[in-house]
Amino acid sequence: MLLTLIAHAATPATRQAAFAMASDCLDPAGQRAATEARSTVRRVDIALSSPAVAAQQTAEALGLIAQTEPALAEMDYGRWAGQTLDDVATAEPTAVAAWLSDAAASPHDGESLVVFLDRINQWLLTLEGRDRLVVVTHPSVLRAAVLATLQAPPSAFWCVEAGPLGRVQLRGERMGWVLVGCAAKGL
Repeated sequence: MLLTLIAHAATPATRQAAFAMASDCLDPAGQRAATEARSTVRRVDIALSSPAVAAQQTAEALGLIAQTEPALAEMDYGRWAGQTLDDVATAEPTAVAAWLSDAAASPHDGESLVVFLDRINQWLLTLEGRDRLVVVTHPSVLRAAVLATLQAPPSAFWCVEAGPLGRVQLRGERMGWVLVGCAAKGL
């Protein structure tokens, strides 16, 4: 099995370093970039997408007919959704510090990093017997998939870069997943 995870193209929120919302749409440059990347998506047996609008728009621009998979949703940032990291850090510096240093913390009343990583790991464990699966989702999901594959600790999440149209490719083996390649930005 070959699994290719592609991060959605740029949105106004990604350009502002804001916590994502499911209703975020691609910006015009993101739409163009996703359309231009269409030729990079090769043979696909099954395509899946996060329920987020930006992921669905990216999948469509890439020429994929993707089924929505709720497990591929962005991390739930709770009340921080839609706000920039700078604004939240100014308003709630202690909460941001806790969130960045304690993987079990969820000061925003959303998912903790531990819960999010477990959700993505559990989803990866359900994938069996599919030839070529392409998933359009969020940069955070790509980062979580890398951690699950490498069996890295939650603190490593902050050490993996993934941006709009970034790509991670994994191969399913009997012993688990193998990291085949990564492109942090663009295709």
